[in-house]
Amino acid sequence: MERIPLIAPHCGLTRLGPKRYSHAMQIVLTPALDRMVQEKVASGLYDDASEVVRQALRLMAERESGLDWFSREAALGFEQLEAGESIEVSREEFIRQMHQRHVP
Repeated sequence: MERIPLIAPHCGLTRLGPKRYSHAMQIVLTPALDRMVQEKVASGLYDDASEVVRQALRLMAERESGLDWFSREAALGFEQLEAGESIEVSREEFIRQMHQRHVP
């Protein structure tokens, strides 16, 4: 994506590219997190601290999405247990079934 760093200070918006705007935000990091961000930028994998933070937030959203799936599955499992709809499976079989369902 081409970055066009046009800033509109009166409204706190930064133009990231055609029709893509973002609100500017100031955050405070612990020294350890600040070092981590600076190391990521210094590695060359990210252009700036904002990219590091955006990627971290995307990963957090993915993780939370996975936790949502887990919560839904657990709730369904408890409902089935309470209704007497359960079967016994070995640990190995359980793991095999989970991999079949959720690991590409």
